[in-house]
Amino acid sequence: MVIIGIPSIIIDLDERFRLNAIAAILFHVGYLLLVVAVVMLFRSDARAWFSRARVAPDT
Repeated sequence: MVIIGIPSIIIDLDERFRLNAIAAILFHVGYLLLVVAVVMLFRSDARAWFSRARVAPDT
């Protein structure tokens, strides 16, 4: 849903900045962080992180 919402974010960019520039900047920074989080879910090393296998043996 984050990726699907990108076109609406681009369309509303001008209106958001006209209403409140600081809120618009904070909104876009937060949305950028969401996009980065979604991209990181599909990295190859994320598969190992989500697996139940132990990475290091108990000491």
